[in-house]
Amino acid sequence: MVRSVKILVLATNPGKTDQLRLDQEVRQIDAALQQSRFRDSFELEQQWAVRVSDLQRLLLRYKPDIVHFSGHGSEFSEIILEDSDGNSKPVTASALSRLFSLIKDNIQCVVLNACYSEVQAEAIAQHINCVVGMSGAIGDEAAISFSEAFYGALGDGRDIKTAFELGCNQIDLKNLNEQDTPKLKTINENSAKFAFIADPADENQKWGSPRDYAMLITTGSVCLCLVILVLGTVLGVLNGKFSPATLGGVQTAGFGGGLLGLGFILYRIIKISLVGGASK
Repeated sequence: MVRSVKILVLATNPGKTDQLRLDQEVRQIDAALQQSRFRDSFELEQQWAVRVSDLQRLLLRYKPDIVHFSGHGSEFSEIILEDSDGNSKPVTASALSRLFSLIKDNIQCVVLNACYSEVQAEAIAQHINCVVGMSGAIGDEAAISFSEAFYGALGDGRDIKTAFELGCNQIDLKNLNEQDTPKLKTINENSAKFAFIADPADENQKWGSPRDYAMLITTGSVCLCLVILVLGTVLGVLNGKFSPATLGGVQTAGFGGGLLGLGFILYRIIKISLVGGASK
């Protein structure tokens, strides 16, 4: 059984901070995944009012493939979580980097959908393949639009880089003028080409369809049989088994009949390969 791609959403909006539409963002992410081609291959986990003390436990518990943080960030390169009283508790970029260096597990991508999170993204990208951060402040509508398009593309089997670009383009399509705010940080130049779900259509294009395989097998069989016939004839002549006169008779009778029989056999192989051997 193939394991689902697990997305862990960590959302927090501490007291005395601007109220963000985090519930709407998570709702749009879920809707985008449910409407995607490979919706059954994704699993969305949600954790709200996340405290600093929760981070390690949640990552260890869920072992996600994607970690999505939705909330506030500060101009001092911190993300804002909560303390035990529900108040703001900043977490530094260096602490986040250290955390993800220790708890990588299956994590392929981290999305920091929070203002001023580019520095944090760069720090995390030292250990995680792909990380999205914001180069400045980002509005609710732009943040939600990016997330919706990003996860919809992943659910369609697109790679991370393409999903990221579609997320930015969605902001542009809505004329929000914040399409350059999201930034993608990668551990190497090839990591952003990773796709969580392989598209069967792409696999067929890469490896060939069943019809291609049938034609390849048929062509190979014909070539092999011809090589055997030619080599057998040459060896027969060299060893004195056939005279030129006898060979001419074989060519017009037995050799021709053999080729007809071979042709019929190959026809049956093609038919079985392409239509399963069903007769009409």
